[in-house]
Amino acid sequence: MLKNNLISLAIHLVLSFIIGKIYAGTAQYCVEYTDTKFWIHLGLTLLTVLLYAALAAILLKALGGASRNFLSVILPAAAGLIIYAVDVHILTYIDSGYLEILYPAYIILFTPILEKLSKVVAYKSIWIVFALLPTLLMWMGLQLKAWGGERRRRHEQV
Repeated sequence: MLKNNLISLAIHLVLSFIIGKIYAGTAQYCVEYTDTKFWIHLGLTLLTVLLYAALAAILLKALGGASRNFLSVILPAAAGLIIYAVDVHILTYIDSGYLEILYPAYIILFTPILEKLSKVVAYKSIWIVFALLPTLLMWMGLQLKAWGGERRRRHEQV
């Protein structure tokens, strides 16, 4: 379970770095072209969702039931919630001029979604939800792997 948690955190950090770098690079070039920016960011978001699930299915070990699999990928969510609490509540309280940068960097993969939602909702009120997304997406990939393995075993028995 610990190994899955460490690998899931590594998956999140590597994806954050790579996709975040691509996102940052494209954001500055297509500011005037909102349609282009929308499609690029939509593509990055879909790529991110697929990569989380695929990498979890490839790199992580299914541990049995859904709850065990979920607990085996909980570390990215726990780290995100801790970073959220420190960044948004503690550091902002200590220094009123502090701009929250740790947590947005941790969830940079979901910036395109946040940009769209910020037009409808105060974005800080939904930040906490994005701490759970990496874990949920990897859990879904792990569940698909477990389901596929179970299905294969049943087919071999027949």
